Order: sequence, then structure tokens, then C-alpha cells
Amino acid sequence: MSAMIEGRHNYWQNKFEANRFTFSEEDKVAIATSVLRTWVSLSPEDTAIFLKPELPGSPESINELMCYSAVEQRVGKMFAGGKDTITEEQVEERHQHFLYDLKQILSGHYSPEEIEEVVGLSAPGDALFFQIKLAGPDHWTTRKIRNAYLPIQTSFVAIDSSGKVTDITYKLFDGEHDAVDQIDQLLGK
Repeated sequence: MSAMIEGRHNYWQNKFEANRFTFSEEDKVAIATSVLRTWVSLSPEDTAIFLKPELPGSPESINELMCYSAVEQRVGKMFAGGKDTITEEQVEERHQHFLYDLKQILSGHYSPEEIEEVVGLSAPGDALFFQIKLAGPDHWTTRKIRNAYLPIQTSFVAIDSSGKVTDITYKLFDGEHDAVDQIDQLLGK
């Protein structure tokens, strides 16, 4: 990547972080909706189930919780490396759909020229970048997506003095905190 392009990426990253607070809750949910609909190919119904602010908690809602779990697995698999399961043509098609949605979301915040620059700099793997930078890393929609894929793509092992390796990933994601909090704690954030 040329220094000029890298400089523009840094410019936009900083600008998105600074402007994140100007995005409405509706904009932030729209970004997540686009990420899920275009990259995971969720139906409107599955997107609504996944993006419900609260998980179903009553015994009567066991079916809803099971549906949520199935959708969460699909989201997790896609963002933990599932792009390997789709063709290059599908990647490009999904990227173009995401960019179309992104332009609509950005239109209330940036000039047409700025939007075209952002679109020109973006690559197919940037959907989560936009989610994190525009909605925020701790926004509930971002956390739901991250909580879906972190347990899938994280391995936590213990090595004893004899060199025996034991997978203890389950301990990392077992407790009162969600996956995002537990990874942040592990990384000292």
C-alpha cells in the first residue's frame, strides 16, 4: 500500500472515530443490519432476532432463544473465517451491496466526494471495520457481532512444565462476563 493511500486510511479512521458520536442510534443499527444482511446473508427476520437489544430470558421464550442461538452461530462462523466458504464473485457482490448501504448511511454525515473517497478505499473485508468505527467498539450491535465470533476464533491453551498442552478455551468464555469483556480483560484493556 502506498504511503498516500495509507495516510488516507489513517485520516478516515481518525475522522470516523471523532465523528462516531454524531451517528444516531438508527444509523448505528443500520450499519449492523447491513453487515449482517450483506455478509452473513441473514433474512430480515433473522436480523431482527439477532439485533434485539435484549436476549429472550423467560422460559416461555425458549424457541426464540434457540432461534437466536442458531443465528448467532451463523454470524460467528462467517466472521471467524467463513468468507472461505463463498466464491470471489459472491464476495464482490456482497461488498457492493454493503457499499450501497454504507453510502446511504454516510450521506447524512459526509459530502458526496468524501463518500466516494471512502468507498474507493474500502475492501471486501472492511465491513467490521466500519461497524466498529462508526457504531463504536462498545455499541451493543458491535458487541453482539464480536460475541458471536470471538469464541469461535479464539483458542486458549495451557502448557504445563512437561510440555503437555491442554485446551482450556471453555474457561475463557465461562463466567458472568461476555466474550468481548473476557478477551479485553485478558489483553489488559
